[in-house]
Amino acid sequence: LTFPVGDSYCTLILGGWGGGVTGLSNIDQMAAVENETTDYVEFQQDRWYRVRLRVAEDKLEAWVDDRQIVDVLTKDRKFSIWWEQEPARPFGIASWNTAAAVRDIQLRPLEPKAEQAADGK
Repeated sequence: LTFPVGDSYCTLILGGWGGGVTGLSNIDQMAAVENETTDYVEFQQDRWYRVRLRVAEDKLEAWVDDRQIVDVLTKDRKFSIWWEQEPARPFGIASWNTAAAVRDIQLRPLEPKAEQAADGK
């Protein structure tokens, strides 16, 4: 899942590197398999998973079902994507050397921070 982060882009990897690797590619030029978001989920065939991604001004978070797999601050970090994800910009879903299916995609804006709402910004 490729998505914008400020003026850049990032990709949420689910089931990468031949199996269950999850994480963000790329943070500070490090792939999902080599940065602090690296995790592993044993994905089963023919089963639906609920995936959530939250992109806030200062933080990125992601979940598979109820398990949080990404929780990273964005300040002073560089986000980028591999050239293979370029066609998925600005927001897209792709699979590589496998099959994937999606359903019930929902997008919604985040509510403004309380202090921003209070002063109308």
